Amino acid sequence: MFHSSSFQTSSFVSFFKANTLAGIIALIALAFLAYYPASQAEFIIDDNPFYIADPVMEQSDGILRIWLSPQENNDIWPYIPITRTSFWIERQLVGLNLQISHVINIGFHAITAVLLWLFLRYLRIPGAWLIAMVFVLHPVHVQSVAWIAERKNVVAGIFYVLTLWSYFHFERKQQWQWYVLTLSLFLCALLSKSSTIMLPVLFIFCRLWNSSPWKMLELLKLIPFFLLALVMGYVRIWFEINSFDATGVQYSWTWGERLLIAGHVPFFYLTKIIFPYPLMFIYPKWTIDAAKISMYLPLVSIIAVAGVLLWKYSSWGRVFFLTLGMFLISLFPVLSFFNNSWTQFSFVADHWVHLPSIPVLILLVQGIRWAGKYLKTITGSQYAQQGIWTIATFTFMGLTWQQAQSYQNNKTLWLTTLAQYPEAWMAHQELGREYMVDGDIQLALQHLNQAIQLNENRPDAYLNRGLAYFLIEQYPLAIENFNQALLLNHKMKKAYYNRGKTYAKLHQYQKALADFNQVLELNPKFSEAYNDRGTIYLQWRQYPQALQEFNQALLLNPQLTEAYHQRGLTYIFLGKYVQAVEDFDQVLRLNPTVVESWYNRGNAYLKLQQYAKAMDSYNQALQLDPKYIPAYNNRGYLYILSGNKKQACANWREACRLGQCQYYQQAQQKQDCLRIIP
Repeated sequence: MFHSSSFQTSSFVSFFKANTLAGIIALIALAFLAYYPASQAEFIIDDNPFYIADPVMEQSDGILRIWLSPQENNDIWPYIPITRTSFWIERQLVGLNLQISHVINIGFHAITAVLLWLFLRYLRIPGAWLIAMVFVLHPVHVQSVAWIAERKNVVAGIFYVLTLWSYFHFERKQQWQWYVLTLSLFLCALLSKSSTIMLPVLFIFCRLWNSSPWKMLELLKLIPFFLLALVMGYVRIWFEINSFDATGVQYSWTWGERLLIAGHVPFFYLTKIIFPYPLMFIYPKWTIDAAKISMYLPLVSIIAVAGVLLWKYSSWGRVFFLTLGMFLISLFPVLSFFNNSWTQFSFVADHWVHLPSIPVLILLVQGIRWAGKYLKTITGSQYAQQGIWTIATFTFMGLTWQQAQSYQNNKTLWLTTLAQYPEAWMAHQELGREYMVDGDIQLALQHLNQAIQLNENRPDAYLNRGLAYFLIEQYPLAIENFNQALLLNHKMKKAYYNRGKTYAKLHQYQKALADFNQVLELNPKFSEAYNDRGTIYLQWRQYPQALQEFNQALLLNPQLTEAYHQRGLTYIFLGKYVQAVEDFDQVLRLNPTVVESWYNRGNAYLKLQQYAKAMDSYNQALQLDPKYIPAYNNRGYLYILSGNKKQACANWREACRLGQCQYYQQAQQKQDCLRIIP
């Protein structure tokens, strides 16, 4: 495509051409240097549900569930089992370690850059190492690398480059083993990230790149690729609509409006690739007004540029037509022709241009090389090219370092976003959630109110505001907000669930049960809803039904400590004290800080007349919470059984000091503290 005679290759590039190992090491080192702030980051936005809290990651058969049970956790994950498998293997090998997760993301990005260099060198494109260097350092890729949940981009990048490379081998050698390998690599790319569906179209551009003649057989060879792409494209669209709720009035653009959006998107990304500042996590969402003539200019410009490049295709136009055409084709899945949950926030996102940026980077690097050559000509300095590349390298690295710092944690990310875009309703909403976690409910409500003021049609904002009111026990206001969320989205499982928990706090158990039933109708695998439904049956002393609910909750989520605790209480009421002890033990293995489980384990041991173990459990409860009154009362009873009246009275006296004097007063009336039964 590019001819070596057109661009003078610098000694810097020649060095890496002759020293492959040095080139690989340099690309990897640059990646880890530029992304060092990201390697020290915590998790952000979707990292928790996508990876940290995904129960499949902890299960020994998780890899089978990932591949064979795509319906599990499908409200979070699309079907990209290769990416999820990388998470599962990581968790099995090193456990939950966010620093390692970030390092792996950076490593995958570096590997993609290395493969890109070797592939472009195979194609004999001048400046191949420089293109890979710009790819690894370009700040527009920070969102894909620093965001753990976007690992699908950096994993797919490896298979994306390998698929193209393999296809070029097949084109040149026409050997069927290369065809099978290409098809296999393409499937791996699809199972890493579905937006790689455009690779078969890029194969057509590859034939044009090689100036290969077209025959009917060549088209037939591509049919399996297009069939795979159609299947995976359909699967992703299904997930967006059915799992990610990408439906409703906020997606009700006409096809004409979608075409106008599609015209704007490529120009936006071109500007961010060529001039990557400022970069934002969320960009302002422009208004589509078909009545304005200016809205049609980007679309008309694309058509006009394509026409000029086709007119000059036989000379200079071929390079630009093929390169920009590959860029445009790669962007097709995110041009808003199909509903995507992210477009509720913005029509564009940096992580959508991670792989589509490659063709533009090829042109950008050739432009910089041409500028270096021109600067050398007019200055006569042999260091002109090296100078311009030194400036470019440090500029990209500095911008990437700065951008990666904004991804340190959720609060930093959202505060940075609001500093750049004060009307980002999502940033206000998510920052409200962060302040809720911190316990600053008033500040949380300020941001949630602002989010609703900026976008009153967002059910998530009402859901979170309802949670904030729930935390400060303003239950009627909480219910009011959950109701509003459900008016906007009648399938919002979390709104039903939290409204049910609020009704339970108000002892309106019938309404709570109705909400939990609705949750399970929408998602029969919502383990927490089974647990809360069981808690209501326990409250009603319907112990067999309660036991059935807790069993189902634990079948779906063996890590659900609350269900073990509630089932343990049920066993106590049923007189099954051994099973109760086993459940409380399981709670304490998962979380040894649950005071109530220490206390109730003590009660079960007390019923089993294992007094030493009961005493140990009460002691553990009081060590964790020195103000836990029931443990003082029951520990006092144990001291009475052992004949230690002094210690019994001391425990009941402490309970009285904390606010419950029943047993201490009885002991005073008896004077000798005898026969005091809690």
